[in-house]
Amino acid sequence: MVEVLRPQEENYDELALQLFSEVIKELGGPKKMIQYKQLTWLPSLMEACYVIALHEKGKKTADEIASLLGITKETVKRILSADPEAVRKKIEGEEKDISVHTAGGLAKLAWEKRKSQRL
Repeated sequence: MVEVLRPQEENYDELALQLFSEVIKELGGPKKMIQYKQLTWLPSLMEACYVIALHEKGKKTADEIASLLGITKETVKRILSADPEAVRKKIEGEEKDISVHTAGGLAKLAWEKRKSQRL
């Protein structure tokens, strides 16, 4: 009997959770999130981490990501176009009036850190 090998499906849930966890650590951990009343960020942050995982690892397009996650293409584009350095400055308090998709930038920073650690 011949066994048919199929490509293994990537576990994007796990990757998104890893990115999410990295962002929470970078922001000071769960306690800091609670203290600074930033819990409202969490759904947007998870969404952004999943978008980045699908785009970077899965090489999915904005249309494909929007369809897979049930979100708008515009939301995906805002996440993908977020400037990680602008977000870093915003989080560190260097800049106050930056119009940037914060969760998208944070997810990108987590991806960059993960990628640099794997090299």
